[in-house]
Amino acid sequence: MNLLIDADNETELLEWTLLRIVERNVEGAPAVQFKFGLFQCAEQLLVLLNAMARAGQQNQQVALQALHFAWEGLPFERPSELPVELEDLQGLEAAIKRLRHLMPEERPALLNAMTRCVMHDGVITVAEAELFRAVADLLDCPLPPFLITEPDTGTSMNGSAD
Repeated sequence: MNLLIDADNETELLEWTLLRIVERNVEGAPAVQFKFGLFQCAEQLLVLLNAMARAGQQNQQVALQALHFAWEGLPFERPSELPVELEDLQGLEAAIKRLRHLMPEERPALLNAMTRCVMHDGVITVAEAELFRAVADLLDCPLPPFLITEPDTGTSMNGSAD
Protein backbone atom coordinates (compact mmCIF):
# COMPACT_ATOMS: atom_id res chain seq x y z
CA MET A 1 0.00 0.00 0.00
CA ASN A 2 2.83 2.39 0.78
CA LEU A 3 4.28 1.84 -2.70
CA LEU A 4 0.91 2.59 -4.30
CA ILE A 5 0.42 5.70 -2.18
CA ASP A 6 3.95 6.94 -2.91
CA ALA A 7 3.68 6.26 -6.67
CA ASP A 8 2.60 9.83 -7.46
CA ASN A 9 4.83 11.41 -4.78
CA GLU A 10 1.75 12.81 -3.07
CA THR A 11 -0.29 11.39 -0.22
CA GLU A 12 -3.95 12.36 -0.31
CA LEU A 13 -6.10 12.39 2.80
CA LEU A 14 -8.20 9.44 1.63
CA GLU A 15 -5.05 7.38 0.93
CA TRP A 16 -3.68 8.20 4.36
CA THR A 17 -7.00 7.32 5.96
CA LEU A 18 -7.27 3.92 4.27
CA LEU A 19 -3.66 3.09 5.15
CA ARG A 20 -4.30 3.86 8.82
CA ILE A 21 -7.38 1.61 8.84
CA VAL A 22 -5.41 -1.28 7.33
CA GLU A 23 -2.40 -0.77 9.62
CA ARG A 24 -4.57 -0.73 12.71
CA ASN A 25 -6.45 -3.86 11.73
CA VAL A 26 -3.34 -5.78 10.66
CA GLU A 27 -0.90 -4.67 13.36
CA GLY A 28 -3.44 -4.21 16.12
CA ALA A 29 -3.88 -1.24 18.39
CA PRO A 30 -1.16 -0.44 20.90
CA ALA A 31 -2.32 -0.14 24.49
CA VAL A 32 -2.75 3.41 25.72
CA GLN A 33 -3.12 5.04 29.08
CA PHE A 34 -6.12 7.31 29.43
CA LYS A 35 -4.81 10.55 30.82
CA PHE A 36 -6.29 13.58 29.03
CA GLY A 37 -9.51 15.48 29.10
CA LEU A 38 -10.80 16.99 25.88
CA PHE A 39 -9.87 20.50 27.03
CA GLN A 40 -6.23 19.38 27.36
CA CYS A 41 -6.30 18.28 23.72
CA ALA A 42 -7.93 21.42 22.28
CA GLU A 43 -5.12 22.07 19.79
CA GLN A 44 -5.17 18.46 18.55
CA LEU A 45 -8.95 18.56 18.33
CA LEU A 46 -8.67 21.71 16.23
CA VAL A 47 -6.27 19.96 13.84
CA LEU A 48 -8.60 16.97 13.54
CA LEU A 49 -11.78 18.99 13.01
CA ASN A 50 -9.98 21.20 10.52
CA ALA A 51 -8.98 18.12 8.50
CA MET A 52 -12.52 16.79 8.64
CA ALA A 53 -14.02 20.13 7.59
CA ARG A 54 -11.66 20.40 4.65
CA ALA A 55 -12.22 16.79 3.59
CA GLY A 56 -15.87 17.54 2.92
CA GLN A 57 -15.68 21.05 1.50
CA GLN A 58 -14.05 22.47 -1.60
CA ASN A 59 -14.72 26.02 -0.45
CA GLN A 60 -12.45 27.25 2.34
CA GLN A 61 -15.15 29.53 3.77
CA VAL A 62 -17.68 26.69 4.05
CA ALA A 63 -15.02 24.47 5.63
CA LEU A 64 -14.40 27.19 8.21
CA GLN A 65 -18.15 27.36 8.90
CA ALA A 66 -18.20 23.58 9.44
CA LEU A 67 -15.29 23.91 11.86
CA HIS A 68 -17.06 26.66 13.81
CA PHE A 69 -20.30 24.64 13.88
CA ALA A 70 -18.44 21.58 15.19
CA TRP A 71 -16.75 23.61 17.92
CA GLU A 72 -20.05 25.12 19.09
CA GLY A 73 -21.00 21.69 20.44
CA LEU A 74 -18.04 21.62 22.82
CA PRO A 75 -18.15 22.91 26.41
CA PHE A 76 -15.11 25.18 26.04
CA GLU A 77 -13.77 27.87 23.72
CA ARG A 78 -11.56 26.97 20.81
CA PRO A 79 -7.97 28.17 20.60
CA SER A 80 -7.78 31.72 19.30
CA GLU A 81 -5.93 30.86 16.10
CA LEU A 82 -7.68 28.77 13.51
CA PRO A 83 -5.49 26.95 11.01
CA VAL A 84 -5.91 28.20 7.47
CA GLU A 85 -5.26 24.82 5.89
CA LEU A 86 -4.15 21.37 6.84
CA GLU A 87 -0.39 21.72 7.14
CA ASP A 88 0.49 18.09 6.63
CA LEU A 89 -0.71 14.61 7.40
CA GLN A 90 2.02 14.18 10.01
CA GLY A 91 0.34 16.89 12.07
CA LEU A 92 -2.97 15.07 11.80
CA GLU A 93 -1.34 11.80 12.79
CA ALA A 94 0.30 13.43 15.82
CA ALA A 95 -3.05 14.94 16.83
CA ILE A 96 -4.79 11.57 16.61
CA LYS A 97 -2.02 9.90 18.64
CA ARG A 98 -2.62 12.35 21.48
CA LEU A 99 -6.41 12.10 21.18
CA ARG A 100 -6.09 8.32 21.63
CA HIS A 101 -5.22 9.07 25.26
CA LEU A 102 -8.56 10.78 25.92
CA MET A 103 -10.44 9.56 28.93
CA PRO A 104 -13.31 7.27 27.84
CA GLU A 105 -15.94 9.64 29.21
CA GLU A 106 -14.56 12.40 26.92
CA ARG A 107 -14.95 10.42 23.71
CA PRO A 108 -18.70 11.00 23.20
CA ALA A 109 -18.06 14.77 23.09
CA LEU A 110 -15.28 14.21 20.54
CA LEU A 111 -17.51 12.01 18.37
CA ASN A 112 -20.30 14.59 18.66
CA ALA A 113 -17.98 17.36 17.47
CA MET A 114 -16.84 15.17 14.57
CA THR A 115 -20.48 14.44 13.69
CA ARG A 116 -21.38 18.13 13.77
CA CYS A 117 -18.44 18.84 11.48
CA VAL A 118 -19.39 16.34 8.77
CA MET A 119 -23.13 17.05 9.05
CA HIS A 120 -22.77 20.84 8.87
CA ASP A 121 -24.01 21.08 5.29
CA GLY A 122 -26.36 18.11 5.45
CA VAL A 123 -24.19 16.03 3.08
CA ILE A 124 -21.61 13.44 4.05
CA THR A 125 -19.03 12.97 1.31
CA VAL A 126 -17.09 9.74 0.86
CA ALA A 127 -13.94 11.50 2.09
CA GLU A 128 -15.72 12.75 5.22
CA ALA A 129 -17.27 9.36 5.94
CA GLU A 130 -14.02 7.45 5.54
CA LEU A 131 -12.04 9.96 7.59
CA PHE A 132 -14.71 9.87 10.30
CA ARG A 133 -14.67 6.05 10.38
CA ALA A 134 -10.87 5.87 10.36
CA VAL A 135 -10.47 8.37 13.19
CA ALA A 136 -13.19 6.69 15.23
CA ASP A 137 -11.45 3.34 14.71
CA LEU A 138 -8.07 4.81 15.67
CA LEU A 139 -9.69 6.17 18.84
CA ASP A 140 -11.12 2.73 19.74
CA CYS A 141 -14.65 3.87 18.88
CA PRO A 142 -15.26 1.87 15.69
CA LEU A 143 -18.32 2.73 13.62
CA PRO A 144 -20.17 0.64 11.05
CA PRO A 145 -20.04 1.72 7.39
CA PHE A 146 -22.42 4.50 6.46
CA LEU A 147 -25.31 3.42 4.25
CA ILE A 148 -25.62 5.85 1.37
CA THR A 149 -29.15 6.23 0.06
CA GLU A 150 -30.15 7.65 -3.32
CA PRO A 151 -32.45 10.60 -2.51
CA ASP A 152 -34.68 10.24 -5.59
CA THR A 153 -35.30 6.48 -5.53
CA GLY A 154 -35.20 5.53 -1.88
CA THR A 155 -32.81 2.70 -2.68
CA SER A 156 -29.38 2.08 -1.28
CA MET A 157 -26.30 2.25 -3.46
CA ASN A 158 -26.39 -1.52 -3.92
CA GLY A 159 -29.83 -1.23 -5.53
CA SER A 160 -31.95 -2.73 -2.75
CA ALA A 161 -34.94 -0.92 -1.34
CA ASP A 162 -34.65 0.52 2.17
